[in-house]
Amino acid sequence: MCPRLHILLLTLLVAACATRRGPDAAVEVCARAMEEGRLEAVSTPEGWRLRDASQGDGSPEAALRSFLVAAEGGDFTAAYRLLAAPLRARYSPELLARDFRAEPEARARLSRAREALARPSQRAGDTAAMFPVSPEAAVRMVREDTSWRVAALE
Repeated sequence: MCPRLHILLLTLLVAACATRRGPDAAVEVCARAMEEGRLEAVSTPEGWRLRDASQGDGSPEAALRSFLVAAEGGDFTAAYRLLAAPLRARYSPELLARDFRAEPEARARLSRAREALARPSQRAGDTAAMFPVSPEAAVRMVREDTSWRVAALE
């Protein structure tokens, strides 16, 4: 067995320990997600990690694009997974959907974010990126572990 497969299996087992259903069920869920292309193994300086494949090529542009597709399509579970940790702590997919539907400006914000995506991002090292929406506002992205996430739409 190659070393990469050993690392992947070890990562799956570690992920399994974080579930309540037991390691067998967690490994099955991870394996199914990998087969369906929803989960991928990526090499980082710290070692192998599992990443949500919806993150695209691992760029802030790809993550923002994935978020916009999910939110515009009403897939708030996928949109929630692309939020930065502070926002995930405040929301659930259900609450995100409810707030999105209740907020009259929500669609306009998504539209402005999509327009901002067409312009180059401004990077702050390897951990932050901004897509200017106006002189006073920007979509902010942050890198958490190996994935880019939405920190603010404006």
